[in-house]
Amino acid sequence: MTLGQLSPRQLLALAWAPGLIYSGYAIARLNGIQGETDLVGISGVMRIVFLAFGGSVAYLLVILAVWEPFKSRLRTGMWHAFMAWSLAMIIDDSFMVHEQLGAWLEITDSIPMLLLGVWLLIILVIHRTRFVATFWGCFAGFSVLAAIAVLSDVITGREGTFMVGTFEFDYEMVCECAAVFLFVAGLAIQATTEIRAAVTVPPQGSASD
Repeated sequence: MTLGQLSPRQLLALAWAPGLIYSGYAIARLNGIQGETDLVGISGVMRIVFLAFGGSVAYLLVILAVWEPFKSRLRTGMWHAFMAWSLAMIIDDSFMVHEQLGAWLEITDSIPMLLLGVWLLIILVIHRTRFVATFWGCFAGFSVLAAIAVLSDVITGREGTFMVGTFEFDYEMVCECAAVFLFVAGLAIQATTEIRAAVTVPPQGSASD
């Protein structure tokens, strides 16, 4: 099947998730929620871009599962979960949800963020036997950087910055940005591995988890 053979409804099904992901990024930029001129804001925007890419990688695996030679060979339950997690993270980053929720509940804003981390861990535990070694290497780097970002925020109770020449960096956002980059790189490697396996290995069993 080619794109030209798809109905308008099928084309909409292809476009809604990437459209929603990148709309979150665009809305944040246009409304000035994420800064454009200072490096603190740039690191936040880049984190959204990385998350959008990760969500799109997950969505690509879901879409490929309906085409030959991938049909009946790609298991998509895990990738649906990663897609949902990426969307939740993008919404949080774009509109500073965990910061506002923390202020509203009068708790440290790291607690709502940790709940997103628990969600991610649940996905990883459920599908732990499926991941390639390189993914786990990327995830280890992600975990270390994410822990530094969260713990430093909890310990200091405020945002911290450091200077490089005349430029100011937010240490928490820089760590988070690098962490998300590593995690998304791991997802891309995992997706590539599964796509190659789907092409070279005969179909076995069901397409869904």
